[in-house]
Amino acid sequence: MQPPVSPCQTTEAEHAEFREQLQRVLDSRPFRDAEMLRRLLAFLGEASLSGEADNLKEYAVGVQALGRPDTYDTRTDSSVRVQAGKLRQKLREYYTTEGAADAVEIGLPKGRYRLSFTRREPVSSPEPGRRLTRLWRRAFVCAASVAVVAVAVVMFLASRRVAPVAPEIWTPEMTALWAPVLDGKYPVLLSYDVALFVRTDNYAVRHYGVNDPEQIETSDKLEVLRQRMGWSRYDLTRDYADFGFVHEAFLISRLLAPRAPQISLKRGQELGWEDIRNNHLIFMGNGKSQPHIRDLLTRVDFRFLSSSIQDLHPRAGEAEYYQSSTDRASDTKVGHAVIALLPGLKSGQSVFILAAGASEMQWGLAEAVTDPRNVKNLVQQLRQPSGKLPPAWQAVVKMRFKSQVPVEISFLSAREIHTGWMEASDPR
Repeated sequence: MQPPVSPCQTTEAEHAEFREQLQRVLDSRPFRDAEMLRRLLAFLGEASLSGEADNLKEYAVGVQALGRPDTYDTRTDSSVRVQAGKLRQKLREYYTTEGAADAVEIGLPKGRYRLSFTRREPVSSPEPGRRLTRLWRRAFVCAASVAVVAVAVVMFLASRRVAPVAPEIWTPEMTALWAPVLDGKYPVLLSYDVALFVRTDNYAVRHYGVNDPEQIETSDKLEVLRQRMGWSRYDLTRDYADFGFVHEAFLISRLLAPRAPQISLKRGQELGWEDIRNNHLIFMGNGKSQPHIRDLLTRVDFRFLSSSIQDLHPRAGEAEYYQSSTDRASDTKVGHAVIALLPGLKSGQSVFILAAGASEMQWGLAEAVTDPRNVKNLVQQLRQPSGKLPPAWQAVVKMRFKSQVPVEISFLSAREIHTGWMEASDPR
């Protein structure tokens, strides 16, 4: 890597190149959802390219770039220094992912507000060790964004019988719980909800109450947002999978792949009745992107409300509403979710639904059905006098989280489903 180049000493062509690089970084995915850092980078970039950055003071950066009031006092408010540190970190993130092959690297030296522009050596074929490190870094970034990567890796390893799940994991309770989808009669299909976003320019907006494209035009809140932001056009996209689904898909596929060689994955909005008819289905989510799953969930006693779950037929001693709660002081959250095993559209076929209203709760649901300790508690509540589990059942799961990590899981209600809904739901 060559020494940093001062914008004041550059040719006109280099100056244009640096400005183009600055815009490329501002438009990149790492900065797309970091508006404060994007504003700071744009401000410092313009000051650096115009030669005015050397005269910048912390107060001016705070007021002009970060929107601090005129009464802003750098002695008591460290927001500029904090954001500058975050900007350095975000730039490093960009150049280890999306900008790994860029010819110019932008940096922010400590103690200064003038950006550095460093010309990087051309990327040639690196030695195997460095190339492998780069590939793993990219794989990690992708896995954190899309659940498909985690599942694909697990399936790849499972197909080669590499590192199978330890036999002691498969307790009698684990075998009983998963037997309906591991009988070999049908392939196993995993599917997951994908949220609907409204995307325009450098923004992607999600309204939790809007999940179908036809709802976009009738959403009052989105209409207000469109007017305030001055959007003339926008696109609809479902290209984001919550982190909870990444954990969930990984844990379930790792568990099942050695015993279900025909396991596959499909996004919720692509799931059709034919998929439901021809596979044992494991669906992760409450059907926000999938009307067929929402239809199936109407056969369950438990209904999702805005911040709670309602039991339509509570038994003696059971609550009618299961309310979520959050303690921001301790970063603790208590939430509830639903697990349901339903008969499929064909004889001997099963639909396994893991439904929650928040991303971390989907992770908690995966722990509820893949950890032998949790599974033992669930099976004990479901087991009939004959020793068998009912062919169709439902359960409410209570989960406690610390910093979005599931730390406690229990089952508040578990019961058999008595219904003849299969014929009514068959679309033939």
